[in-house]
Parts: sequence; structure tokens; C-alpha cells
Amino acid sequence: MRNHGFSFAAVDRLTAIHPVRSMERYYTPGFPHPVGTMATGAMANLCIFDPDAPYRVDEAALAKQLGDPYYHSAYRQEPLFGCVLFTVVNGRVWDVAGVPKPLN
Repeated sequence: MRNHGFSFAAVDRLTAIHPVRSMERYYTPGFPHPVGTMATGAMANLCIFDPDAPYRVDEAALAKQLGDPYYHSAYRQEPLFGCVLFTVVNGRVWDVAGVPKPLN
């Protein structure tokens, strides 16, 4: 939206026509989560985010969350945009600011 002038309606239409399943080919074989399905643990079941919220990568927090003390991000010095507010998995809404917790 920011870089190419897409409207919210256009983004919604594109995601309806080109679902996550089309992204499956980009994942490494043996990826531990299902892709392109509405199931617990699937990638991006439904994600509500603010595309204009600025942030920076917190490498220490990600290393802890991933259980990888050697984790490093190529984006650690880059100003990034987009803040995830909530995600929905199997009808449950999760607050993902910090440690994910169900809201319903």
C-alpha cells in the first residue's frame, strides 16, 4: 500500500484470489508448520496489522522466542513498518504484543 498505492480493497481482493497456499513453494521442505490452511500452527491464518506503525527488530527477544542463541537478523539496523496487532486461529483471537495470549 505504501510503496505501490494499493487500496485496502485491492489488497483484500489480492489475498482472496492468491491465498497463502501459493506461497508454499517458497518454504523449505520439511517446514514444521502447515501452509495455506486454517489450522492451529498454520502460517498466517489471519493477521490484523497496522501497516504504518514503525518498529525495529529486537534480536534478543527473537533469539529467546526462537530458542536460538545465535539468531541474527539482517534487518536489525533497518527502520521497518508494520505492527501485528492480533492474529486469529480457529476462531480464537490472540493478542500478539509480547507473549501471545488468547482474548476469547
